[in-house]
Amino acid sequence: MPRTAAPDLHGATPVHDAAPVIHTDEVGPSPRRDEGAALPRRGRVPEPPPAPGGGGSFHVPEAARFREVFGVAPVPEEGCEDVEVLELVVDDQDILCFSYDVTVGSFMLRWLRDDAEILSIYREGARGIRIEDGVREKYIVVHFELGGHEGSLSIRVYPDVSVSDRLTDT
Repeated sequence: MPRTAAPDLHGATPVHDAAPVIHTDEVGPSPRRDEGAALPRRGRVPEPPPAPGGGGSFHVPEAARFREVFGVAPVPEEGCEDVEVLELVVDDQDILCFSYDVTVGSFMLRWLRDDAEILSIYREGARGIRIEDGVREKYIVVHFELGGHEGSLSIRVYPDVSVSDRLTDT
């Protein structure tokens, strides 16, 4: 059954003065502002302070890491080089379309089952993406922070699809 690319839901207006993309494998939520001098938790890379205007670095694993864990790597969206799209065919029924815009720090997840959309999540304020590759499970985890709220979207890809969306006040 042929698949088509996910529609561009991030908008087509590129932002040219955005913060740089930093490719890494370990990201997490930013340290709380009142803990500025505290050391980061073990296994986490500290987030740099946000740039003026709410921007900041967007941490993304290297394409080779996506390919190693999931067998495919994100590709630039046609006509918009700042948006990368990862389409994961999980099984005969489930497809995950995951995309992120590195200039504005947004991400979108679409879960399709038998070509029908069963879940769509869009968020701004993304700070980073982490891949978790366990013996029995594989995840994509997105950390975000926006307007005094911090959270994560945890997408289990293997052995079956599940999505956990967590949001907390900071």
